[in-house]
Amino acid sequence: MKKKTNRVMFLLGLFIVSMLTGCNGSGTTAPGAATDEPSGEEKENTVYTMNVAHLCVEEDSMHQGALYFEKILEERSDGRIQVDIFPNKVLASSDQELIEACRNGSLQMAITTTFYVGTTSTELKHLNIFEYPYLFETSEELYAFCNSELGLSLDEEVYNLSNGLKTYGVYSPAWYKIGTVKKPVETLDDLKGQKIRTTNSDIDMAVIKALGGAATPINYGEVYTALQQGTADGNCTATNLILSEKYYEVMPNITASNTKPHLLYPAINVSWYNSLPEDLQTCVDECMREYISWIRDYGEKVEEDSLKELEEVANVIYLSDDEKRKFIEATRSVWVDYADNVGQDYLDEVIEFLEEYRANN
Repeated sequence: MKKKTNRVMFLLGLFIVSMLTGCNGSGTTAPGAATDEPSGEEKENTVYTMNVAHLCVEEDSMHQGALYFEKILEERSDGRIQVDIFPNKVLASSDQELIEACRNGSLQMAITTTFYVGTTSTELKHLNIFEYPYLFETSEELYAFCNSELGLSLDEEVYNLSNGLKTYGVYSPAWYKIGTVKKPVETLDDLKGQKIRTTNSDIDMAVIKALGGAATPINYGEVYTALQQGTADGNCTATNLILSEKYYEVMPNITASNTKPHLLYPAINVSWYNSLPEDLQTCVDECMREYISWIRDYGEKVEEDSLKELEEVANVIYLSDDEKRKFIEATRSVWVDYADNVGQDYLDEVIEFLEEYRANN
């Protein structure tokens, strides 16, 4: 009951903030955001609120990870940090809204994708590395990269360049599939002319175009309706989301194209973090790192289990090796045409790292 009351009060606070800002044009601090810092003994006794939001339904692995984080942080802070989670598009209908709410302090933590964290600054180009089709082939090599010097440096770049965010690493619960409403995609030719929903990532759209489809960017919260009403003929998204968002109800054909990993990047508000006493900052650091490690392990079975469940309710299509090679070859031009999105030198470094990893594993 206490958790529910806290969420209601937070939503009411956001409404009041928007009304005040709209009426007099002046800013005010949203509930849970960093305010004037208490000091001394008062700071020791302060209970800090951490509002966490994401777009997925409560059954999704994203929410399960958030619940784990809530549990360990509240326990290890001895209740001095109160975590409230807002799932299922309660506070935002798009990742862009979510990440902006975290940057401006309306939220203390947003669970979104690497792409949308990267949109906070034109200098955060290196986060685009996860957008390239068929660059990463397995979860093992993905995490090998993430744990390398190249991958670990991304958190430092976010801290220095995002204007308000702090991160602790990425995780991937699944790989991208191409689903269609009517015509199944069994060969590359089957995609020709089909309107496939993507994010507004330049590379995502280029991938669908390279495969012969018509890229149709649509906000996450509007996808189901777009498929239902025919605005889109299909959707390129992660396996777990096809299941948890029930896209299969209106998009019964799922092709295991595995174009890229679904990369999630939990981010916290730096101002709120800096308002914490030192011992609680350390507690947040430790819990965030444990949460990322836990959700990476948890996510290893999400892809497999999601596919098994989808096989019961949808037409899951597995490409032959020859056909998969055609998908890879068709999209290789994206690496060349969009090298500047990440920087050619950085792209070359990552390719070199992956080639060396594959040669030794």
